[in-house]
Amino acid sequence: MEWTYRPLANPAHYYCKPHGVEDVDNDVDDDGKGACGGSIPDDTDEFGRVLGRVLLKYATDLPPGTCFTFPLGGLRIFHTLSRLAGPVAMLVADKGHTRSRQLAERKGDPIVSLHGSLSMMVNFHAVGAFVREINPTDATVAMTPHQSGALDVALFGLGGDGIQTAVGAFQDAFSAFGTCDLFAVRDHCEDVAAAGGSVQTPLEVAVLVAHLSAWDCDVMEQFRDDILAALSAPRGLWAPSAERAAACLSKHFAELESSHSPRFDPGGKQLESLAAIRVALRSALHI
Repeated sequence: MEWTYRPLANPAHYYCKPHGVEDVDNDVDDDGKGACGGSIPDDTDEFGRVLGRVLLKYATDLPPGTCFTFPLGGLRIFHTLSRLAGPVAMLVADKGHTRSRQLAERKGDPIVSLHGSLSMMVNFHAVGAFVREINPTDATVAMTPHQSGALDVALFGLGGDGIQTAVGAFQDAFSAFGTCDLFAVRDHCEDVAAAGGSVQTPLEVAVLVAHLSAWDCDVMEQFRDDILAALSAPRGLWAPSAERAAACLSKHFAELESSHSPRFDPGGKQLESLAAIRVALRSALHI
């Protein structure tokens, strides 16, 4: 279930509505604490100055009425780590917002989810903006391409050649094929089970299963009809996930072909399916 909380005495302690810079209220109680129990940053220290630059960009770039959360705790942790010697990197995961477009679509109070505990969407976009403001020339920000998926994963780093190695590992582990892909396979299996097997397999799910199988052509052959149907649809109607799946399939098609074994395909059905998929894929991608 989801619900929104009642108006707070000073909602700026939880989120900001950037109609303008004047709407970002940093008032504190007599003890220097905000309503949420933490110190409200100002521009008298480095952390406050960096945070202020991010808020100014939000006030300028986001449309009036936009509502967003700000992960002050996470920002303080990264800022503290960045002041230590040597490069620093943080790998984090949760459901959240990774693009400014997602933030611009949010109006009204933030949604609080109740599922045994309280949780809210994490503003990963703000963390990335904060890291870039600390050192624009030395910042690394990488996020999973899935938007509003089951789980968002992000890598934030500053300095060092090792960070670039971490970015490569991040792309392999989470961007090319990662947690949201596994959730997509799980959700599709649940849909198939509920519908008694009458659900057409989306292109992205077929490619995900093929990826899980290390590009086994026998697995691909079992999805032949669904893949051909998806590739024959007008490309203008494709979802971003289908575009990504088609590109991934094209990239790994040679691996599918090399996995073929005549011993396990005496009738040549797998080769026939691969040939049909290859033709449809090239036609759809114009290659």
